[in-house]
Amino acid sequence: MKPLDRKSTGVLKTPLHPPGFTTAPLWSPARRVVCLCLAVAAMAWPSLSSAGRFQDSAAQQKSRDRMVAKQIADRGVQAPQVLKAMRQTPRHLFVPPKLSDQAYADRPLPIGEGQTISQPYIVALMTE
Repeated sequence: MKPLDRKSTGVLKTPLHPPGFTTAPLWSPARRVVCLCLAVAAMAWPSLSSAGRFQDSAAQQKSRDRMVAKQIADRGVQAPQVLKAMRQTPRHLFVPPKLSDQAYADRPLPIGEGQTISQPYIVALMTE
């Protein structure tokens, strides 16, 4: 079979990308939406907390600080804005109440409808 040429079909004879290149998404659209929502919430959280809408316990703040230090900063995420946002985002509000004690663990958690909230490091890495 002969390769097609541009004159007869309008199709390029050679590919635009090198062999083995794929344009398939690495993340499902639903996962991208969840990560984007978390990033937006992280950026909006300072204004919400200053308005006094949500109150965190000292234990939750300590869990977030430990999560940022051990799971995120130690793995190379360095952007100060990202680290600050991850310290301020109340992940326990984005998971079902029965899993709130695991919200700062180093793993994804189910959030319903077959979806998961990504592990903290992945959220920080994609935000950076």
